[in-house]
Amino acid sequence: MSNITTISISEKTKKLLELKKKEIEEKINRPLSWDEFFNELLKEEVPKLSPEKAELLKKIIKEDRTRWKRRFA
Repeated sequence: MSNITTISISEKTKKLLELKKKEIEEKINRPLSWDEFFNELLKEEVPKLSPEKAELLKKIIKEDRTRWKRRFA
């Protein structure tokens, strides 16, 4: 039996992961479990982001760091 781990992520991060999962599923033409998704994701080269997506990711990271600092400071 494998261990199961849960992580907390923001809704924005969850949506980004779901979009990427859907993109990979469409590319390989089959549904993926989350384990399969992360294995596929880690096999890929570093994604090349559009300037808009890059800015969105920077904003999400900044917001999450701010929340983390408030929560654990």
